[in-house]
Amino acid sequence: MGTISLNVDGSFGVSVKVGDVVETGTQIGLSSDRTEPVTSPVAGEVMEVKFCGQEHKFVVVIEEKKLQKCGN
Repeated sequence: MGTISLNVDGSFGVSVKVGDVVETGTQIGLSSDRTEPVTSPVAGEVMEVKFCGQEHKFVVVIEEKKLQKCGN
């Protein structure tokens, strides 16, 4: 298990915050050309969200974790 970094367009923000638990496929934001959603390729926890002003993008860092399912 490791960490991944996702680049998201800076104009529209992100749909997660530090501490959020995401599943594979959770939408994080929009791609830099704003035509495609950026989704998490892994299940895990959002560890960092930072804005890079020079490139006008957010970088979202997710630590991959095995999520436990509740229920039967």
